[in-house]
Amino acid sequence: MLKILPTIWKLNILSCIEYRASFLIQVVWMFLNDIVLIYMWYLFFQKFQTIGWLTFNEYIPLVSLMCIVFAWLSILFWGYWKISELIVNWWLDSYILLPKNILFKIISSVLYVSAIWDLFFGLALLIFLYKASLFFILKILALSLIWSFAMLWFMVFFQSLSFFIWSSRELSRAVFDAILWPSFYPPKIFEWTFLKIVFMTVIPVFFTTFLPYKLAMDFSWNEFLILCFLFLIKKIRKRKYDEYKLGSRVIDQLL
Repeated sequence: MLKILPTIWKLNILSCIEYRASFLIQVVWMFLNDIVLIYMWYLFFQKFQTIGWLTFNEYIPLVSLMCIVFAWLSILFWGYWKISELIVNWWLDSYILLPKNILFKIISSVLYVSAIWDLFFGLALLIFLYKASLFFILKILALSLIWSFAMLWFMVFFQSLSFFIWSSRELSRAVFDAILWPSFYPPKIFEWTFLKIVFMTVIPVFFTTFLPYKLAMDFSWNEFLILCFLFLIKKIRKRKYDEYKLGSRVIDQLL
């Protein structure tokens, strides 16, 4: 499976570059979006100096980490967005005919073009604004890649709820937004008990953003091992895909 993934990603990139105008427009608009975002926070910090015990210089790695996590997720596995639609419309059959693994074929089949800029933007923040060392940059890249998988499993879980309910597409979109936007706020929000409970259970912002940020700034093996528990979600997903595959074969025999 791992041998074929680079080929799939290569074909995704080539298909995006084929439409050069569309590719450039999406990248430029994402560029403007990121610039406005960081400039807004710069003005905010200029006014208040510190927000939630963070200075602007300490806030930069948080934004950078979030941009890179989003970039890894969108460049490598953006196909998870169509899982719910495939389940509801019984379109998974075309993937069942392909060599295993079904899920990885689905999630790696789509590339979100404008996220390419997010990767470079996150690195540029670390290099030019934070003045980070090479070791710190490599640590951010490694942690962001690991936690992009954690975020991926959460989103696959909510997309796969379409096995149980009619469609979970809008639910997963709402969960994604609920994870993404609080991630850009300083960790001060975890001092409020109610939000702390929500962001560590229903909306896993703590595990997808603030925990990797904390590890990047002050690494701890105990906190790093929390990642192991996140992959338990994968077991639920795998069982339901196996059931779908079995059900599809039974229907073919009946017809």
